[in-house]
Amino acid sequence: MKHSAEEKEIFIQEEKVFIANNISERVCAVRTVIAEQKKAYELTVDATNRSLEVLRYAIPAFHNPISTRVELGLLGDVVTVNRKALILSSDGYGKQMELPCQYLTLTSGSQEELERIGVFKLSKILSKEENQKTQFEKNILRFSHWISDSHIQIGLENKLLSLMIALETIFGSGKNAIGFGVAIIVGNKLESRRNLKKKISEICKLRNDVVHGGKNPEVKEYNIMFLLELTIQIMLKLLQLSNDGIVKSNSDLKHLIETRQLSPISELPDLT
Repeated sequence: MKHSAEEKEIFIQEEKVFIANNISERVCAVRTVIAEQKKAYELTVDATNRSLEVLRYAIPAFHNPISTRVELGLLGDVVTVNRKALILSSDGYGKQMELPCQYLTLTSGSQEELERIGVFKLSKILSKEENQKTQFEKNILRFSHWISDSHIQIGLENKLLSLMIALETIFGSGKNAIGFGVAIIVGNKLESRRNLKKKISEICKLRNDVVHGGKNPEVKEYNIMFLLELTIQIMLKLLQLSNDGIVKSNSDLKHLIETRQLSPISELPDLT
């Protein structure tokens, strides 16, 4: 820098104040990379966002994602104030309303829950070099991306769409592809599989009504909670299939589902 010693000292002090006010005592992501400054920044932001998606996937294990808005993101991306509105009735009475907003709280006991829902296995996949990931592992990460995306959506309709896209990344589009896929991967008895397929069919119709302007599509909170619980169950099954080396590609999964559909009950291996 072509400045005097005094000017340099001023710059240094200003940077110290910036760090203290904006970075100190915050959770930070660190990435070491050889690149020019702008490219290094872009690579680090991308890697951090992908890591945050894995953590965002875990939100339902700690907070109700419907009644509270949990924010996870880079500094400046996250809204830290509650939404406010002034309600004026015909008699002039005003009331301020707020949508609860809170940070994701992780305690010393959180590790067990993160382990249970597969966060560390997801992180292990994410940490691999791109050319070392199997096609199926990449698809699992896309699956977690859309589950994560549902948590940053505010409207129930948008949450539903993100979660349905998540299922489509694994099983393909259409109620039969999703319905049979979910039933085979998650259901362990004939009746539970029938119920799952029926429920998916209902939600697919609801999804189509939302997308194509069907008559009065009403997305309820219980629809979202069902899908969130279901996607966690599916995630655990997918991670198990990948970890055991049973499924390495999307075609492997399709073949597995078809085999279980067409085989006699007595010949079916248990996926539990």
